[in-house]
Amino acid sequence: MRCGRGALCGAAAAACALLLATLLWILAQGSCSRASFACSNSSLCIPQHYMCNGHADCPDASDEDVYACADLNGYSFVNEMVGNASGAAVVLAAEGEDEEEEKEESCAVTGARAACWCLGSALRCAGVGLAAVPTGLSPDLTHMVLNNNSIQVIAADAFSNYSLNVLNLDDNGLGFLPPGLFDGQTQLERLYLSDNALRGDSVPQLSRLSSLLWLFLDGNRLHHVRLQYLTGLRSLVWLDLSRNALTLEGEKFPELPRLKLLMLQENNIELIGEDLLAALRGLTQLNLRRNAIRSIDVNAFRNQKHLEHLDISENQLTTLQNRVFLPLATLSRLSLGNNPVAFIPGDLFQNLTNLQSLDLRAINIENIDTTMFTLLKKLDFVYFKTFNYCKYAPTVPKCKPSTDGVSSAEHLLSRPELRASLWATAGCTAVGNALVLLGRGHAASAADNRVVSLVVRNLAASDMLMSVYLAVIGCQDVQLRGVYHRAAHSWTTSWLCTLSGMLAMTSSEVSVLIMVFMSLERFILIALPLSHSTSLAVRSAAATLALIWIAGISLAIIPAIHYRGSTRYYGINSMCFPLHIDDPFFLGWQYSAFILFGINMTGLVVMAALYTGMFISIVRTRHATPVSMQGELEFAARFFFIVLTDAACWAPLITFRALAMFSFHIPSEVYAWLVVLVLPVNSAVNPALYTFTTPRYWARLCGLLCDRRSRRRSREPQGLSRQQYAQCSHLTSLPFVKVMHEAKC
Repeated sequence: MRCGRGALCGAAAAACALLLATLLWILAQGSCSRASFACSNSSLCIPQHYMCNGHADCPDASDEDVYACADLNGYSFVNEMVGNASGAAVVLAAEGEDEEEEKEESCAVTGARAACWCLGSALRCAGVGLAAVPTGLSPDLTHMVLNNNSIQVIAADAFSNYSLNVLNLDDNGLGFLPPGLFDGQTQLERLYLSDNALRGDSVPQLSRLSSLLWLFLDGNRLHHVRLQYLTGLRSLVWLDLSRNALTLEGEKFPELPRLKLLMLQENNIELIGEDLLAALRGLTQLNLRRNAIRSIDVNAFRNQKHLEHLDISENQLTTLQNRVFLPLATLSRLSLGNNPVAFIPGDLFQNLTNLQSLDLRAINIENIDTTMFTLLKKLDFVYFKTFNYCKYAPTVPKCKPSTDGVSSAEHLLSRPELRASLWATAGCTAVGNALVLLGRGHAASAADNRVVSLVVRNLAASDMLMSVYLAVIGCQDVQLRGVYHRAAHSWTTSWLCTLSGMLAMTSSEVSVLIMVFMSLERFILIALPLSHSTSLAVRSAAATLALIWIAGISLAIIPAIHYRGSTRYYGINSMCFPLHIDDPFFLGWQYSAFILFGINMTGLVVMAALYTGMFISIVRTRHATPVSMQGELEFAARFFFIVLTDAACWAPLITFRALAMFSFHIPSEVYAWLVVLVLPVNSAVNPALYTFTTPRYWARLCGLLCDRRSRRRSREPQGLSRQQYAQCSHLTSLPFVKVMHEAKC
């Protein structure tokens, strides 16, 4: 029967652990929440901050959809010309569509596997298998589209018989352009040489193309290009040198007075010097994304008085000088995301009064403050690494990510089930620990273990602090419902937030230390009876508990004092408790890791080792005596339940924190439930573990209630009569109560 009761307890404990694990798994599955993005044609959910970051994280690239990512601030020139911001590819596609709509006759071109299309003075031979430029065509030809063929070699006089306006040689595998190839093409306006195999020494002199408006050399193998070859292109408006291997070391652009768009993304540029862009006075858009830029000269943009869009994201910038953006008063879009910037000067954006879109994704801004964004009155979009930063820009209408799974722009607790769970946990914790203090505080009989009672009362007091913390968070959620975005900064930087976080930290650490102390005291009494034949004295226990409280309060105060600036340790999220799971390396992550791994995980391991030692000692004692061995499974179940309930709180937190530090994505829903439900679960469960399962507690509580009833009826002395005690004694006969009583006390 004893084995059966032990097995029942073990099964109940395993069921509790399985239920918690299942809950967390379910919350991470199914349809995507507001904190995630649902990929099209797939069940995959990706974090919100992965959207529109320039990388296709969904199988179908739906997270980079041009319409879903339509922040068109800073693209006025492209919008004016082609109606969207997708660049040259859209222009070419649009031209092709127009031609196809009006095509009238096919052309028999030698060497083509399929027919080309002729329309007036335009020839379109896209993807028809040409190995050479067609010859013998009409001298009136003005548009020649030969993209997506296999033209790897071109004769120097291939276009000498034509006066072209548009020449498209994209995606042909061209490795060399002979000198003089474009001589005489004074009417050429658009030259497309994208996605070939051109190298730096294979690009001829282009200075004679006086009418050239668009020049696309992207997607080649250019390591070094003599920028002086561009001298004379005084009509050039759009220059694309992206997706090459350019360093531009020792180079500077010649004067190109009409150049508006300069695309240099995805190269190997390391330095933006003082003179590199000095001659380009008409630029409106400059793209330097995904290079290897480590430094930008403070005067690099001194002549860019008309720049509207500047993209320096995904580089190697660690510092930004506070005057580097000072000349860019017309800038409307600035992208700095995905740089290892360690510090952003507070006045970095002070002159950008026309800024409408600011990208700071994947940047840890430890010195962030609301004053950084005070002067940005026109700012419409802002992109941060985590939702927590959005509170520093309360006047910006669109802030991404829009939620961290716990809070949103509207509410401190974004989901109704989170609010219900928080209040339920707070209520259970408060009521349970109040009953413990009431029962343990009542006058005890001489047989009571005063040390155990003292320790359990202190444990209940520490757990009661967690219910106060939860109540404060719940009240703030009610108060800030619907307006959280505007009040988030004042709340997280308030002393009430700091104080509530300190209460939670104190409750958590004191509770862990007391449970370790209880485990150690029981181990010494049971496993080492010869070295410590009697239980701990009340005075010694009181002194130890006082030290535990001092340690717990100190652990809570230290980060509040050390991180007391505008970005406070306890104010890094709306719950005022820094788990550092949503952003594992944010401000104070070292201290948080020390608490979680150095203290809580160590405490969990020590408790498991001590209870294992106690079980081994009991088994050995039973082997050395004629007592029956049938109860060993029962003892194993008791100790398993004790350790498992402690692990149910700390093991998930430790595991998810470790995964986050190794860059595993933790679903926002799981993070939310870890904060609201898992963190305070120990405080709610401890009363059941250490008090409610003891028969003496129920007898005493029953006696207290019966005594009060008796005092109302008569003036008889306090205490239980034998008949009254017999009426309540059935509570102490419950199998589960007996099992937990023997295991705990």
